[in-house]
Amino acid sequence: TSRHSESMSVEFDSLNKSIDLKIKNLNEQTQKATSISSLKELVDNELKSLSEDFLAKEKLERKDREILSTSFSEINKRIVTLEDKLTTYKKRLNEQRFKSLLDGLTKLPNRAAFDERYNHEMHLFNVQPSDVTLAVIDVDHFKSINDRFGHTAADITLQVISKALQKSVRKSDFIARYGGEEFVLLMPGVSLENATLPLDKVRKVIKNIPTPAHVEYAIAIGISFKANVNK
Repeated sequence: TSRHSESMSVEFDSLNKSIDLKIKNLNEQTQKATSISSLKELVDNELKSLSEDFLAKEKLERKDREILSTSFSEINKRIVTLEDKLTTYKKRLNEQRFKSLLDGLTKLPNRAAFDERYNHEMHLFNVQPSDVTLAVIDVDHFKSINDRFGHTAADITLQVISKALQKSVRKSDFIARYGGEEFVLLMPGVSLENATLPLDKVRKVIKNIPTPAHVEYAIAIGISFKANVNK
């Protein structure tokens, strides 16, 4: 588009110079005319020539507009295509980022997601201090489950516990799998004293989890807590 504009600019300059020159010549020749007939002939010739130049300029302007219109239309199509690609890439990146923050086994947020949320809560705490309770949840005797019943049973146990934890905490709480059989629970706006009751409720929910129907053996599940609070 830039190259076209430069090319058109050269042609327009050439036409404008030609028109200016003919108008100047017409003025000069008009002053020198000695008779009406010679003046008429001169004016007719010059006006005819000027008319051709003006028509050429009009044609050039029309061509310029058409080319620019086509060019901008192509540019708009390319922009729309690029915007569509960008939207698709953003969606994919968001999906990948979401997956990267999920634990593959339990589908709970993973350690990286916890670190991100923890930093966010600490930022809020620094802006406006308030109680934030952090509880570390550990599955009791998990190694024995692994040793006695195998990795599949251990994995199922973690999945069942994860679902129960999700249903047992508040919507404003944040639960994540920190690693192995450890989970972390962030409870914004809850003091350590006030966290005791809901944490004990979670412990009882986990203790009363029934053995899944497709598992042929009974597994006793228990959890323990370690809690700390920022004030």
